[in-house]
Amino acid sequence: MNHFIISAGLLSLSALMAGLVSLKNKPVSAVARVSSLHWFSISFWSFTVAAQFQLRPVISDFWWGWLLHVGCTFIPIFFLHFATLYSSEGASSKSPILFIGYLVTVAYNLLNLFTRNFTGPAVQWPEYAYPKPMIFYPIYFMTFVAMIAYGSFLLWRSKRGLARAQAATLNFYLIAHLLGYFGGLDNFLIMADIRWFPLYPYGLYLSAFYAGTAAWLIVKRSFLSVGVSPGQARTSSFQPALP
Repeated sequence: MNHFIISAGLLSLSALMAGLVSLKNKPVSAVARVSSLHWFSISFWSFTVAAQFQLRPVISDFWWGWLLHVGCTFIPIFFLHFATLYSSEGASSKSPILFIGYLVTVAYNLLNLFTRNFTGPAVQWPEYAYPKPMIFYPIYFMTFVAMIAYGSFLLWRSKRGLARAQAATLNFYLIAHLLGYFGGLDNFLIMADIRWFPLYPYGLYLSAFYAGTAAWLIVKRSFLSVGVSPGQARTSSFQPALP
């Protein structure tokens, strides 16, 4: 059984569910919209991983690798954008850090489209394939980690302004979040031919758990009801629906 592929498929479905439930409340807040984009990008990326043996014969390794990284490169900037809005750190899309982050993300995709300095030909193993990392890829990995780390810090710091129930919900989210991104680290490690058991091949099951937990918190604990709009009291609309 190819758990590397199966776990990616499970993540794609669970992340899609998290993205859809982010949009369940009307009107949809800015934080909910960006949350959905974060989950949809994870879903799209993990789908290209899960369906790689079906996609590569049809669209070629080049386009498969490019589409895979369209999803992958937008994950950290969407998360950072979500964390910025959620934590009310100026709850604005005009933050210089966000502008630079989106600019760099688009640059990575153009670099991958028009040059061979980002990724190269696909490397094939019996269980999976991956685009060979090239000279600029380590820089992308560092910016990925930096965006996720800074966004996580913003969320953690925002607990100081939350009511106890909200802070507890955010704690649940952050624990699942850290586990999920730790599990996803395996997909970077294999590109350096590093396979650490049990991270390989089971890491993305942790990421699927993260997506499922986030969906549950959105539905049952009104997780996205904070940070609704700039200047609004973050506790005003939060009414946790405890199980």
